[in-house]
Amino acid sequence: MPSKATIVGQHIREKVIPAGMSVTDAAARLGVGRPALSNVLNGRAALSPKMALRLERAFGANRAELLELQASQEDKRDEESAVAVRSYVPTFLSIKARDIANWAEDWISAREHLPVLLRKLVHATGRDLERVDFPGFDNSQRPGWDGWVEARTATAWIPEGASGWEFGTSARPRQKAESDYAKRLRLPLRERAQCTFVFVTPRNWPGKAEWAKEKKASGDGWRDVRAYDASDLEQWLEESVPAPVWLSERLPTPVEGVETLEAHWAKWASATTPNMTKHIFEDAVAGCIAPFKSWLGGPPERPFLVAADSNDEALAFIACLFEHDDISSRQRDLAAVFTFAKTLNTLAASSSPFIPIAANTETQESLSQFLGRMHCVATCPR
Repeated sequence: MPSKATIVGQHIREKVIPAGMSVTDAAARLGVGRPALSNVLNGRAALSPKMALRLERAFGANRAELLELQASQEDKRDEESAVAVRSYVPTFLSIKARDIANWAEDWISAREHLPVLLRKLVHATGRDLERVDFPGFDNSQRPGWDGWVEARTATAWIPEGASGWEFGTSARPRQKAESDYAKRLRLPLRERAQCTFVFVTPRNWPGKAEWAKEKKASGDGWRDVRAYDASDLEQWLEESVPAPVWLSERLPTPVEGVETLEAHWAKWASATTPNMTKHIFEDAVAGCIAPFKSWLGGPPERPFLVAADSNDEALAFIACLFEHDDISSRQRDLAAVFTFAKTLNTLAASSSPFIPIAANTETQESLSQFLGRMHCVATCPR
């Protein structure tokens, strides 16, 4: 849907500014700079009351009508951004709440990996994301919020606007939630009023709904308060493709037919002693990153083809491509390597985004189902 500013801008261009008058001439008559008017006309800025007044005085526009048009589009946008729906992903692996809770028993590993899992879930299921920050691994103990999301559109699990995330893997989730909640009450009220507080635990927490309801009724000033536990994570994982693949590799029974680039690199690099490092592809990546980034930023009309001495080597090179600083963490999190066509075919009806990477000729033939909807990567031996 066009933005509110674009719709208002089109109306001004077609109904207000005289036909044939250039933007430069119109801006001169309005007494504003050309960039200011151009931004309104092209949807890069909203119409201000002062600009509406200038249009009324210079060209006889109905100022109230213009502002009403913008307000109606803003209301429509607000309604759409508040509609939280769940993405559809056909069942291709099953991770249950008990699996997640068992994973949390390894407290240190789970604490370092939980933010990575949440980041992958946010990237795979979020819409209109403006900022996603979930420091994991060695940075998981960084001061400040455990996670932070800014989204223009709500989904079933991600609130609209700003949300601060806290999480813990201890066996007493309520105690950890209370501690984190009290800590964040030190924030100024004006900041809390614009932020949703979200607490996540990979444990089972039967009292989470009552706790969140209690905090919402406390008058502490948050925009909203939410709490997710293992059962919520189970449902959230059902809406993603790459996140459950990543988690399954950390559980006793990983899925067959699909893997992360991280897992493929680990296997490929360990084939030699000492293990190969990503420096081996440094020059090749430097020469390829510009067209790869451009392809990712464009429409998904054709697959990105990587030829190497073997498919495994091509996949190792792709892993290094996605690790480059010029590639966003969201694009990196959406990638998944498919070795079985059956697994890839199962996901053809998915409405949740991911970047399928075909590991062989069999899976390459299945990529045609995704072209035009998703960016696809194919490998082939030289």
